[in-house]
Amino acid sequence: GGKRLRGELLIVLKDNAGLKYREISKMDIFSGMGFSSLRRLYRLSKQRKKEKDKEKDKNEYKSINI
Repeated sequence: GGKRLRGELLIVLKDNAGLKYREISKMDIFSGMGFSSLRRLYRLSKQRKKEKDKEKDKNEYKSINI
């Protein structure tokens, strides 16, 4: 959904592009969010990504050992 994609975009903007929350909050897609909401979305999205990557690695390991 839109929230998940916005979270993924936030990770890219913050981690890869090095933007600060202040800069990100000026973008239309994030303009309605305060800094605390951006931080929360970032933290939850990073956690979701970490769990997804862990599951992906687990599945790749299973396919190699079959």
